[in-house]
Amino acid sequence: MAKIKTRARTLDMLGRQQIAGIPTALSELFKNAHDAYADNVEVDYIRKKNLLILRDNGLGMTREEFEDRWLTIGTDSKFEDQDAIEKPAIDINKDKRPVMGEKGIGRLAIAAIGPQVLVMTRSKREDELGELVVSFINWSLFSLAGLDLSDIDIPILTKQNGENATLEDIEYLKNQAIENVKNLSNKISLSKIEQICNEIKSFNYDPEFWRNALNKQDENSKLIDSRQYLQLAESGYGTHFVISPVDSIIDHELDDFKDGEYSKLKKVLLGFSNTIQDERQPRISVSFRDHNLEGQTIDHIAEQEFFTPYDFKVSDHSFVGEVNTLGQFIGSGKIFGQDIGEVLVPWKNESSQPIGCGPFKIKLAAVQANKKESTMALDVYNDLREKTRAIGGVYIYRDDIRVLPYGGPDVDFFGVERRRTLRASEYYFSYRNMICYIELTRDNNSLLQEKAGREGFIENKAYKQFRSIIENFFIFIAKQYFTDNGDLSETFQLERERIRKNYELLEKRAKLKNEKKKQLSKDLNAFFENFKDENFNILLLNKKIEIENKINSFNENLVDYNSFIMGLELEKLKFIEEVKSKFDIKIPNGVGFNREISNLIDKFNLLKNEFQGELDKFNTSLNKFFIDFENKYGNKADLKKRVTDSLFQQEESYKKNIEQLYSETNRAIKELTDWASKEIRRNKEEGFRSLLQLQTEVASLDFSNKSNSELIELKTSIEKQFQNLSETVSNSLKDIQTQINTSREQTSENTLSSAKLVSILETEYEVLKEQQEENLEMIQLGMAFGVIHHEFNHNILRVRRGIKDLTPWAKANPKLREIYDNIRTGFDHLDGYLRTFTPLSRRLTRRKSVITGEALRSFLEEIFSERLEKESVEMVFTKDFLNFKIQAFSSTLYPAIVNLVDNAIYWVSKSSSLQKKIKLHADNENLFIADTGPGVPLIDRENIFEFGFSRKIGGRGMGLYIAKQTLERDGFKLELEEFNPEIGAVFKISQIEVEVD
Repeated sequence: MAKIKTRARTLDMLGRQQIAGIPTALSELFKNAHDAYADNVEVDYIRKKNLLILRDNGLGMTREEFEDRWLTIGTDSKFEDQDAIEKPAIDINKDKRPVMGEKGIGRLAIAAIGPQVLVMTRSKREDELGELVVSFINWSLFSLAGLDLSDIDIPILTKQNGENATLEDIEYLKNQAIENVKNLSNKISLSKIEQICNEIKSFNYDPEFWRNALNKQDENSKLIDSRQYLQLAESGYGTHFVISPVDSIIDHELDDFKDGEYSKLKKVLLGFSNTIQDERQPRISVSFRDHNLEGQTIDHIAEQEFFTPYDFKVSDHSFVGEVNTLGQFIGSGKIFGQDIGEVLVPWKNESSQPIGCGPFKIKLAAVQANKKESTMALDVYNDLREKTRAIGGVYIYRDDIRVLPYGGPDVDFFGVERRRTLRASEYYFSYRNMICYIELTRDNNSLLQEKAGREGFIENKAYKQFRSIIENFFIFIAKQYFTDNGDLSETFQLERERIRKNYELLEKRAKLKNEKKKQLSKDLNAFFENFKDENFNILLLNKKIEIENKINSFNENLVDYNSFIMGLELEKLKFIEEVKSKFDIKIPNGVGFNREISNLIDKFNLLKNEFQGELDKFNTSLNKFFIDFENKYGNKADLKKRVTDSLFQQEESYKKNIEQLYSETNRAIKELTDWASKEIRRNKEEGFRSLLQLQTEVASLDFSNKSNSELIELKTSIEKQFQNLSETVSNSLKDIQTQINTSREQTSENTLSSAKLVSILETEYEVLKEQQEENLEMIQLGMAFGVIHHEFNHNILRVRRGIKDLTPWAKANPKLREIYDNIRTGFDHLDGYLRTFTPLSRRLTRRKSVITGEALRSFLEEIFSERLEKESVEMVFTKDFLNFKIQAFSSTLYPAIVNLVDNAIYWVSKSSSLQKKIKLHADNENLFIADTGPGVPLIDRENIFEFGFSRKIGGRGMGLYIAKQTLERDGFKLELEEFNPEIGAVFKISQIEVEVD
């Protein structure tokens, strides 16, 4: 009898040589973590140490499972068979997960990353934790000729009672591995033995050091509140792989970023779980932290960098539906956000039999390649366009886990890029402008089988059907909805043209508007610069004194009286005109302004009004002086003549100004008329030329050799061309008519012209935009707080422990006791304020929890007890409040209630009421915070929730605004009850699901 022997090289051929590269290998290990019911799997690549550590918090393995499964090639434990070994453990507290790794190549994929691995695993079975299993494997042995699998011994040890592996343990395993290699001297050469032994010796990993280093990293991680540290000691469990040395190609995979393109590793691992859909939470989150040589830590596959449900929702077009068992797509679509109803994509099923690949879902979104043709806001468009350029494509998910290598343009399995290269006008879609994913399941699509190396599906009949259906889908959608002659493309064509025109008009308007705003800003700044150096009151006073001095020094023997007084009148009028010209700044009509320019305009108008009042006083004062002068030297007849002459001169000046404005207005009317006439004539001529061309084409057609169906199609096509021509010319003329009518809107019946309306709306927009920027600053401040909070909280723990340790010393030493009491009092006060941030910091994880009235009371009393006592304010909690329970985000509800109570304490303390009280109450639907303060007067009711509004001395007006916004975002409503001066202010939080015990 003979037996088949297995050479050790078989593992190398099945593993390292079959895996496409490190990204695919990592994906396989992530799938294994998924199958082990891990919530998190994280990679830390420490370049300086040439070390890669992969950790998960899955169910881990017992020693028996590690030997019978992990170290057994071709295990059958994941198959349904009565003779198979026991199936892997499952987590009964989680939904059952479909198995992703069936071929047993995940463990072999490690060799593609590096030649040596330290495996550490600890099992969790229900509530019981197992022993820590530690093993060391050198993959280089498996690439040597002449060795059988049975020749290679794998060193292994176990640790009990939650003990962590030590450096001594690792050295022990390495020594065992070296001894095992030396024992192979009869099978491999001494040079190879020395080479592998040196490789084993170079493996440098201290478990305790890296445990502390990674735990410290976890303390600063945004995941700190959503999971335990990924550790195996104490109460930890899961599986860790430590790989070293790491193949140097990984550095190129990470650093290869050209022209906005992501590295291959990032492209492959981004979107490991399907984060595009919003129907289900991803079962597992993954990350790859690169600790580079510059000391930075970069997570290359952070989830927020991949496509999100929001990205899909805001895209210009979308098609969502399902391919049924016969290969026909049935779904719905949107083009430029407009519903286009049911979308049907037929596929030629020649056999009329159910398709072998099984039914599946397709979800496709597309972004216009040109911003001028997109409905998205500029910043949203730029962000999404950059994302689609980098990682756009057709992604395939089986049970929400990505199937490699589908996704990017470098794996154009469905011919999208190839067809577009051939004829872009006919094939609309490109990986550079699409977000597309296909949803498969193991139950429905079992015949779509992945290749041994996990590089796509095996090209069987089911796969060929699958590819044919998808290619047909893209071709049909592009042809019918996005080409010029598509039967269903009218919506796309019309909307695209409308959006393009609007964009061009807005661009022109923005350019004109910016020029006007720039000029106005320049004029206003120049005015205030001059105003700073020139006091107009002093200017008027000096002129008045100058003219009075001339009158007082008048000598009728030397100067003709009439000439003298007329000269003074002219001098006064000329001076007034010169001074008034300094205020001659034109505020452009139909333009909105931001807060800065609006404030300058208001300030200018205020100064202008003040100056006009002073100018009127100046003129009246001089006129009185002139009349007194006339009474002394002249007569009434001469006075009347001079007044008449003065009015005549002013009338001439007035006529001159009016004449100038009249000429400018006539010139504007003439330019408008010339433009309108020219546009009308151009449109008529273009329309006539197009009509002649159409007639010529029709006259050139031979109708004799065409069938009835061809003639019907031809007639329909000609009529459609004529209709399009007619509509184009008509719409152009209507646009001209609309623009002319717009200029006539300023009538007595319609005092609010379109220009004024635009000005109002644009001003409101500019103010809102500035407010959004202010809000962004607050958001950034909150993000910064989130980053520092964990480090601060970690250090504050040390202070707490230090004070606790100091207590016995203080009790025994009276001199130290006083110092201790001061430190303790100050720290308790600081600690109380620190605790107010605790619920806010939980916003980083955004998980709902049950919040009780009792918990809120304890929290509020801890924060405000000292202040309540200081202000002599009583805080009362009703029984209904204490009994209520609610499922909510603590990061939303806690800060909102703290803010309301904080405001209540402030106003109650300022009140003259004898009873200073704050009452918290709840009923079946609402939560109330009432106080005995002065209440909110009617005049402030509309403004109290506005950003920046505050009646507090030194208040910033953000608290109530932020509380209302955050509550509304999470499904609550904050309102102010009707004003009652006898009660004070009563705030109500509604839409709360209250459970009363």
